[in-house]
Amino acid sequence: MSRLNIVTVNATVRDLADVAVRRAARELSVDEISAPWCRALIGDMFETLYDTPGGIGLAAPQVGVLLKLAVIDLRDGNPARVLINPSYRASAEDIDEQDERCLSVPDFAGAVARFRQIEVESLDQLGARKLETASDFLARVMQHEIDHLQGILCIDRIGDKGLIRAESGGYPARQAKRTTDELFAGD
Repeated sequence: MSRLNIVTVNATVRDLADVAVRRAARELSVDEISAPWCRALIGDMFETLYDTPGGIGLAAPQVGVLLKLAVIDLRDGNPARVLINPSYRASAEDIDEQDERCLSVPDFAGAVARFRQIEVESLDQLGARKLETASDFLARVMQHEIDHLQGILCIDRIGDKGLIRAESGGYPARQAKRTTDELFAGD
């Protein structure tokens, strides 16, 4: 196994790597799921996830692979999950708004509205069909990762982009502070 590079969005320079996290991925066939390269990709994705501070979910487009594949491990003692060709539907209408962060949008966070409870249909790493009900934090993480498979980032789900916060002590936070100060200088 090997650690993969995570594709990050650069707000000032658009390059070809950025495209991977902005495009919809394609489904995997059962033959592809059972292929050695797919098992290796899943292993590499888990290694990358575990080697990334704060990582609890990773979708294949985040490592430049446009396949409907995601891995999740909340590191809470529950088993890790592999989601292949996943889809979900709300199983309750309750919506919860919580801060989200993304490995592909480092140093930024914002409140994202998500369903509190969903039903997820997917295939596992053996190609077996799974139907799972998820709620609260797991439901949030699953929706976040499934969004990645459609080319959607959590920051896309924030209506007022001014509510996206820079969380780094580095340049983005200083730039955000400067911009905010300039915005309210006349008050």
